[in-house]
Amino acid sequence: MLHLPTLITERLCLRPFTLADAAQIHALSSDYAIARTTSNTASGRVMQKIGMQHEAVLREEILKDGVYHDTVVYGLINPAHSQQ
Repeated sequence: MLHLPTLITERLCLRPFTLADAAQIHALSSDYAIARTTSNTASGRVMQKIGMQHEAVLREEILKDGVYHDTVVYGLINPAHSQQ
């Protein structure tokens, strides 16, 4: 099994997701207040550095302050699934 590291800094903790995280991730990703105030283009580079792949750009996906914004989608394949 592949060991995925945990990165802890002063401001954040990046760790592998588990199935137990699913409900919280879903709640946060669908929270309008979070989507309305979040715009972090630098996070895309972080996701690439940890091995995530750019999968899609959802054009004009979010309406924020009267302006439509694109959403960039990244994904990470579970190595156990790619070996089958």
